Amino acid sequence: MGFLRTLRTDFCRMFLSGKFYSAAGAVAGIALLSVWPEAQSGGYRTSVYYLVNARGGISAFLLAISVLIVVPYALSGREDAQNHYVHCMESRAGLWNYTWSKIFTASAGAFLAVFLGYALCFGLLSLKLPVISADEVSALSRQMAQGSLNLYDVLALKGPRILFFAAQFATEGLGYAFMAGFAVMMSVKIENVFVLLSVPIMFYYGSSFLAALFKAPGIFCWYYVMNGGGWLRQIAPSLGILMLLILLYFGSLICLEGIVYYFWMKRRKIYG
Repeated sequence: MGFLRTLRTDFCRMFLSGKFYSAAGAVAGIALLSVWPEAQSGGYRTSVYYLVNARGGISAFLLAISVLIVVPYALSGREDAQNHYVHCMESRAGLWNYTWSKIFTASAGAFLAVFLGYALCFGLLSLKLPVISADEVSALSRQMAQGSLNLYDVLALKGPRILFFAAQFATEGLGYAFMAGFAVMMSVKIENVFVLLSVPIMFYYGSSFLAALFKAPGIFCWYYVMNGGGWLRQIAPSLGILMLLILLYFGSLICLEGIVYYFWMKRRKIYG
């Protein structure tokens, strides 16, 4: 049983599970609740563009999403061990294929749950609210004339605007994919499901605390990269290049998680 077949099996398990769709729906619901008061308030600033930029942050919103991204597939490694399914898969596919399939499926599941949840939430809001207001277009035009417009907002100003929203959601989704991969990796060491659900939250705040304490360079501040590109914006000449760099950045981190996950699984198999 090769890697691609193992990967297909894991993706089928995820997409046939109600957990994935529940997580995507919950992301949409939480996002909607977080912006609904401002969406109801009215005024010139009330547009989908404004609400997308106003969402999230270090708040209960981020905490709730961090828990939800573990649900679609990041808990499957723990479930496999409890049901002894892992031994069956290891014998058929090999430990290497099993661990890499698990880490990629969990990361992809988290990314898709966040991306589709956001798309559903703000897609519904676009039926009621303008995508971007005339005042916001004027403000963006002034910023562009001054040379201070960021790469995402260039698309919001010039279009196609659907790519602006896709880029915003994908950037944040890749950060959550990395957090889900971290939860999978830690599932080898942590058996308690409630602790495992809180692992992405502890990892987020632990990373930001240590980075601030040791004044770490931007390359270590992954939580800034998931919020608009972080330090990568300084070296990217266009949004397309920036998105590629963000993908490579988080893809490399997820691969590092996969390596650690594999060796931890191997060690548990030998000594467990």
